[in-house]
Amino acid sequence: MRERLDPAAIPAHVAKVASALRAASGRAFLVGGPVRDLLLGRMPADWDIATDLSPDDVLRVFPGATTVGIEFGRVEVDGVDVVSLRGESGYLDRRHPSFVTFGVPVEEDLKRRDFTINAMAAEFDELAVIDPFGGREDLARRLVRTVGDPRERLAEDPLRILRVVRFKTLLDMDLDPAISGLLPEVTGTLATVSGERVFSELARILVSPAVCQGMRDLIAYGLGPIVLPEVFVGGEGDGAIAERTGRAMSLASLDLVTRLAVLFAVGAGDLYRGSALGATHDQREALRASEAAFDRFNVPSSLRRDVAWLLRGVGDSGLVGRALAGGENNAAYLARKLVDEAGREQVSRLVDVEQSAWRAAENQGLPGAAAAVAAGLREAGGEAAAVPGTLALTGEDVMAILGKRGPVVGEALGYLKEAVLRDPSRNRRDLLEDALREWWRRR
Repeated sequence: MRERLDPAAIPAHVAKVASALRAASGRAFLVGGPVRDLLLGRMPADWDIATDLSPDDVLRVFPGATTVGIEFGRVEVDGVDVVSLRGESGYLDRRHPSFVTFGVPVEEDLKRRDFTINAMAAEFDELAVIDPFGGREDLARRLVRTVGDPRERLAEDPLRILRVVRFKTLLDMDLDPAISGLLPEVTGTLATVSGERVFSELARILVSPAVCQGMRDLIAYGLGPIVLPEVFVGGEGDGAIAERTGRAMSLASLDLVTRLAVLFAVGAGDLYRGSALGATHDQREALRASEAAFDRFNVPSSLRRDVAWLLRGVGDSGLVGRALAGGENNAAYLARKLVDEAGREQVSRLVDVEQSAWRAAENQGLPGAAAAVAAGLREAGGEAAAVPGTLALTGEDVMAILGKRGPVVGEALGYLKEAVLRDPSRNRRDLLEDALREWWRRR
């Protein structure tokens, strides 16, 4: 008897999509990654359903579906990818098939997939596992193996070269010797893949609990200088960089912004290398490396902004380090000022980056700047950072009191804001009026 998946493990919205396809006289198969993850006892992050209905028929069932990718038979319904069973051939552009044939048996559809552990299906609603290529056995052996000839599979889409490392890392598996022996010959073709697609795979490795092994594998299989030339230069030192950055990222939270900041601060900027308190940190090099990588990856501007802010903030040359060097000793003020500038989440990330890099260099506790921010956050407690609009005096009030307009109003509001950041209890109209008049008198 074939192994069956547990129906209770299928979320209601996924089962509802399958039920609608079956109600329209179609077949519905859970396919690919979700089957693999459920067999491993993991909750899938993505859900894929294959059907024998044509793409047009699927749209008749789900007229509101998102149709990006429909030329390949794929639509999205309530967060579920629904794809018409298909055969493929050609791959002249090293990504998309040149010819697609719909209406093939499920075994034919599975034949086009990359790895055996991803080439399994389970038909609703009995959910008996269909496994024509030995995926379950490979899961048991902890082995990543291609469906068919590995050279052909990797040539069809070179991104699969990086996916090999991703599955090895995330699932703690070994590579089939036929793949590992081939990788040194074909890694160069990964350079033909768009930056956006490379980043989507790399990001999954970076936020993995096994990121340290992922960094080692990037170097071991010659992918580091191709995927991250801003960090890895193809020399003997790449192994040490991979160990240092991998260890630091593994100590950070599972957050992409934080781990990217650690990657560039440690890998390119040498933050807290050894035990010297930021002595080797090159903030400019870390920023340059991140900007060059993000240009290649074409990442969203919000991600660029958040990572750059963290890179400017860490180390002795960072925002807090410079303030401490200048004699500032009000930790709560420093914390409130940073929260006002970038938000509490970013400030927590800043402490996380500092601590991860510091501990990765085999130090205890927190470095000076991070300790000051952490202490300031604790001291500030739940107080909201003063931001424009929360001051007890508005711009209109300032103009009325001073009888002035123009740039001086902004200057006055800036002064009052700094006063409130230093002491939130001063955010009262009478106190700020007195402070404003005194400031104007002295000015």
